[in-house]
Amino acid sequence: MALAGIAVATLALATLLAREYPRWLCWLGLAAGTVWAVAGLLIFSQVPGVGFWLVLIPALPVNIWMIGIGWICWRSGAGPLSPAGVRSDSVGRPMT
Repeated sequence: MALAGIAVATLALATLLAREYPRWLCWLGLAAGTVWAVAGLLIFSQVPGVGFWLVLIPALPVNIWMIGIGWICWRSGAGPLSPAGVRSDSVGRPMT
């Protein structure tokens, strides 16, 4: 659990530093990943009163972050490569 949270937080930090994605989405991923990592550490430490339900708290924000980043990457992706290695649009014309 903690490693998954660290991975999400690290990727969200990278997207935040890239400045190509909405800042609110990056901060959402960073906060949710951090909470997920802390929750995983608390569960691993067997802190009294902390149950598995604590991992469910950041689940929705992490999913919103993943879907949002995936959507943005998909929409901003370039066209397919032609056999010559040049990017082309859906009709096959070289992109400039």
